[in-house]
Amino acid sequence: MANQRKDDLHKLNTHFIRRDGAFFIGNVHVSALAKTGMVKSVRHAGWSRFRTLLQYKD
Repeated sequence: MANQRKDDLHKLNTHFIRRDGAFFIGNVHVSALAKTGMVKSVRHAGWSRFRTLLQYKD
């Protein structure tokens, strides 16, 4: 499951960068969201990894 999620994030990032050329994310505090009742959703979505991959590909 983790490998599938990682692959999906790579594909999504590549799609955004190829389509738009640049992609900007607001100042999202993932650690703060993880302390709320949305902890499972935030962790499963891989927000931190998504942001890191965008920085890497940009």
